Amino acid sequence: MRIIISPAKTMVSGDFLAPQGIPILCERSRLIADALLSMTKRELQALWKCSDVVADRAYASTRQLATFDWLNPTNARLTPALFAYEGLQYQSLAPRVLSERALAYLQRNLRILSGFYGVVKPLDGVVPYRLEMQAKLSVDGCRNLYQFWGDALFREVTDEEGLVVNLASAEYARTMTPFFGNGRPCALVTCSFYENDGTGRLVSRAAHAKAARGSFVRWCAENNIESAEDLPRFDIGYRIDEGRSSATELAFVRTDENAPSLT
Repeated sequence: MRIIISPAKTMVSGDFLAPQGIPILCERSRLIADALLSMTKRELQALWKCSDVVADRAYASTRQLATFDWLNPTNARLTPALFAYEGLQYQSLAPRVLSERALAYLQRNLRILSGFYGVVKPLDGVVPYRLEMQAKLSVDGCRNLYQFWGDALFREVTDEEGLVVNLASAEYARTMTPFFGNGRPCALVTCSFYENDGTGRLVSRAAHAKAARGSFVRWCAENNIESAEDLPRFDIGYRIDEGRSSATELAFVRTDENAPSLT
């Protein structure tokens, strides 16, 4: 079983654990780095669609790609991806308090989809970057990152795996969903998280969904979840809604105040 999640825009560097290698598609990342390094700060800010403060920080990180040996797996300045990404999903996942067994589970089963790196294992060493998958960046003759990566992410994630559990946002899941089916043996199950909006309607709120995804990943790691049959047992602030679920989507509904926190 493989679990896919999105990265986070905000990243940090630091000493947590020693990285266990670098992302497997990072030679392709070199082409993206070259494209970013060829752009001016103003062009990059337009690509990132961010404030001046964020652009200053992201531009500094981008320039480091020209001087920092980020393709060297022994470089001590690399940070394991699971600890480098910040944001609600990763706060809820809380990797710093996971046991060694849970971290080993994540290294085996979890894959982070990335516009810059393609596919990242949790303990792969990475550097800070800012690049969303949907960014309109032309690379190596391709008009955008979806075209650039093609089916490479799908092939890497599904290698000999029969089940992929989708906890990624639509922006990142789009790198893989078109390639399922057509006689391929692997299956995709998407987990969605909903709550009552106060009028009786169920809605999916982005912030709560991100926190729930992180909590779901942590639950899988702590309980060594390995099969589709076990997934509906998730009940940390949410409960499976059998009526809204199907073979390809598991719908979980927020139940109470014990749902994943946003703080």
